[in-house]
Amino acid sequence: MIARVIVGLLGAPVVLALLVAGKIPSAILCAIIAGVSALEYSRISSISGNTPLTAVTVALSLGFVADAAVGGGQTVPLVAASVLLPLALQVLSGSPQDAMRRTAQAAFGPLYTGFTVSRLVLIRAAGAGGAAAASLAQPAPDPGMGLALLVVVLVWMCDMGAFFIGCRLGRRRLAPALSPKKSVEGCIGGYVWAVAGALAFKALGDATGLWYTVSWPLSVASAVVVATSGQVGDLAESALKRDVGVKDSGSLFPGHGGMLDRFDSLVFAAPAAYYFFVRALPNLFGG
Repeated sequence: MIARVIVGLLGAPVVLALLVAGKIPSAILCAIIAGVSALEYSRISSISGNTPLTAVTVALSLGFVADAAVGGGQTVPLVAASVLLPLALQVLSGSPQDAMRRTAQAAFGPLYTGFTVSRLVLIRAAGAGGAAAASLAQPAPDPGMGLALLVVVLVWMCDMGAFFIGCRLGRRRLAPALSPKKSVEGCIGGYVWAVAGALAFKALGDATGLWYTVSWPLSVASAVVVATSGQVGDLAESALKRDVGVKDSGSLFPGHGGMLDRFDSLVFAAPAAYYFFVRALPNLFGG
């Protein structure tokens, strides 16, 4: 517990500082998350008896982040590469052994660790386009910064709410086959903390003018989207680990585990929030 809190207190300011600094520092942050997560994913894949295409998985995962940073997130070529490149390498190997499993795992890896996290880079870039920027009444606060901070804060609030409420009040198991310690009460606590965090974020932003905020109803809706997707992401990673019989994806963060363990919620929440914002705030995303 103490190690978990210390890591959170030390890591949170670094993450927030990079998001505040701009799109490129945010992309560097996401590249680190995606690259290390891809390595951990490949390690987990190897435990199942598969020989992972680690270099391909990491390169394509980083490619999604780089494309979001400088190419605007035009992901079709990278998605095609994620599917076709592992198959091509299998053909070049001259062996059909484990072809189905190996190529499927290699194709999934970059999408799971790279495409998902890269959506946070696109959120950070919101409002940077010419038409969208011209439509803003004031050059500050930065919409992308406000939305990116909102997503990360909501992920953290949901995680903390689920953890603390689950520890104190948890009685009914939420998904015992996937994660025995997760409880229904903790899940509800995650939603409550996320909504409270969204309302506090809105109130403080409006009072100080330090960051861009969305409307009150949209703040609550954002909390529901992030809390739902984030908790699904947490359980999804648990399913992958339980399938191969490991407790943590790595040991990078004391009290947390690996990079995927720490950012499993963000892996689902970032794309969910991005496509939600694209629909709800089209003027900020070139709509």
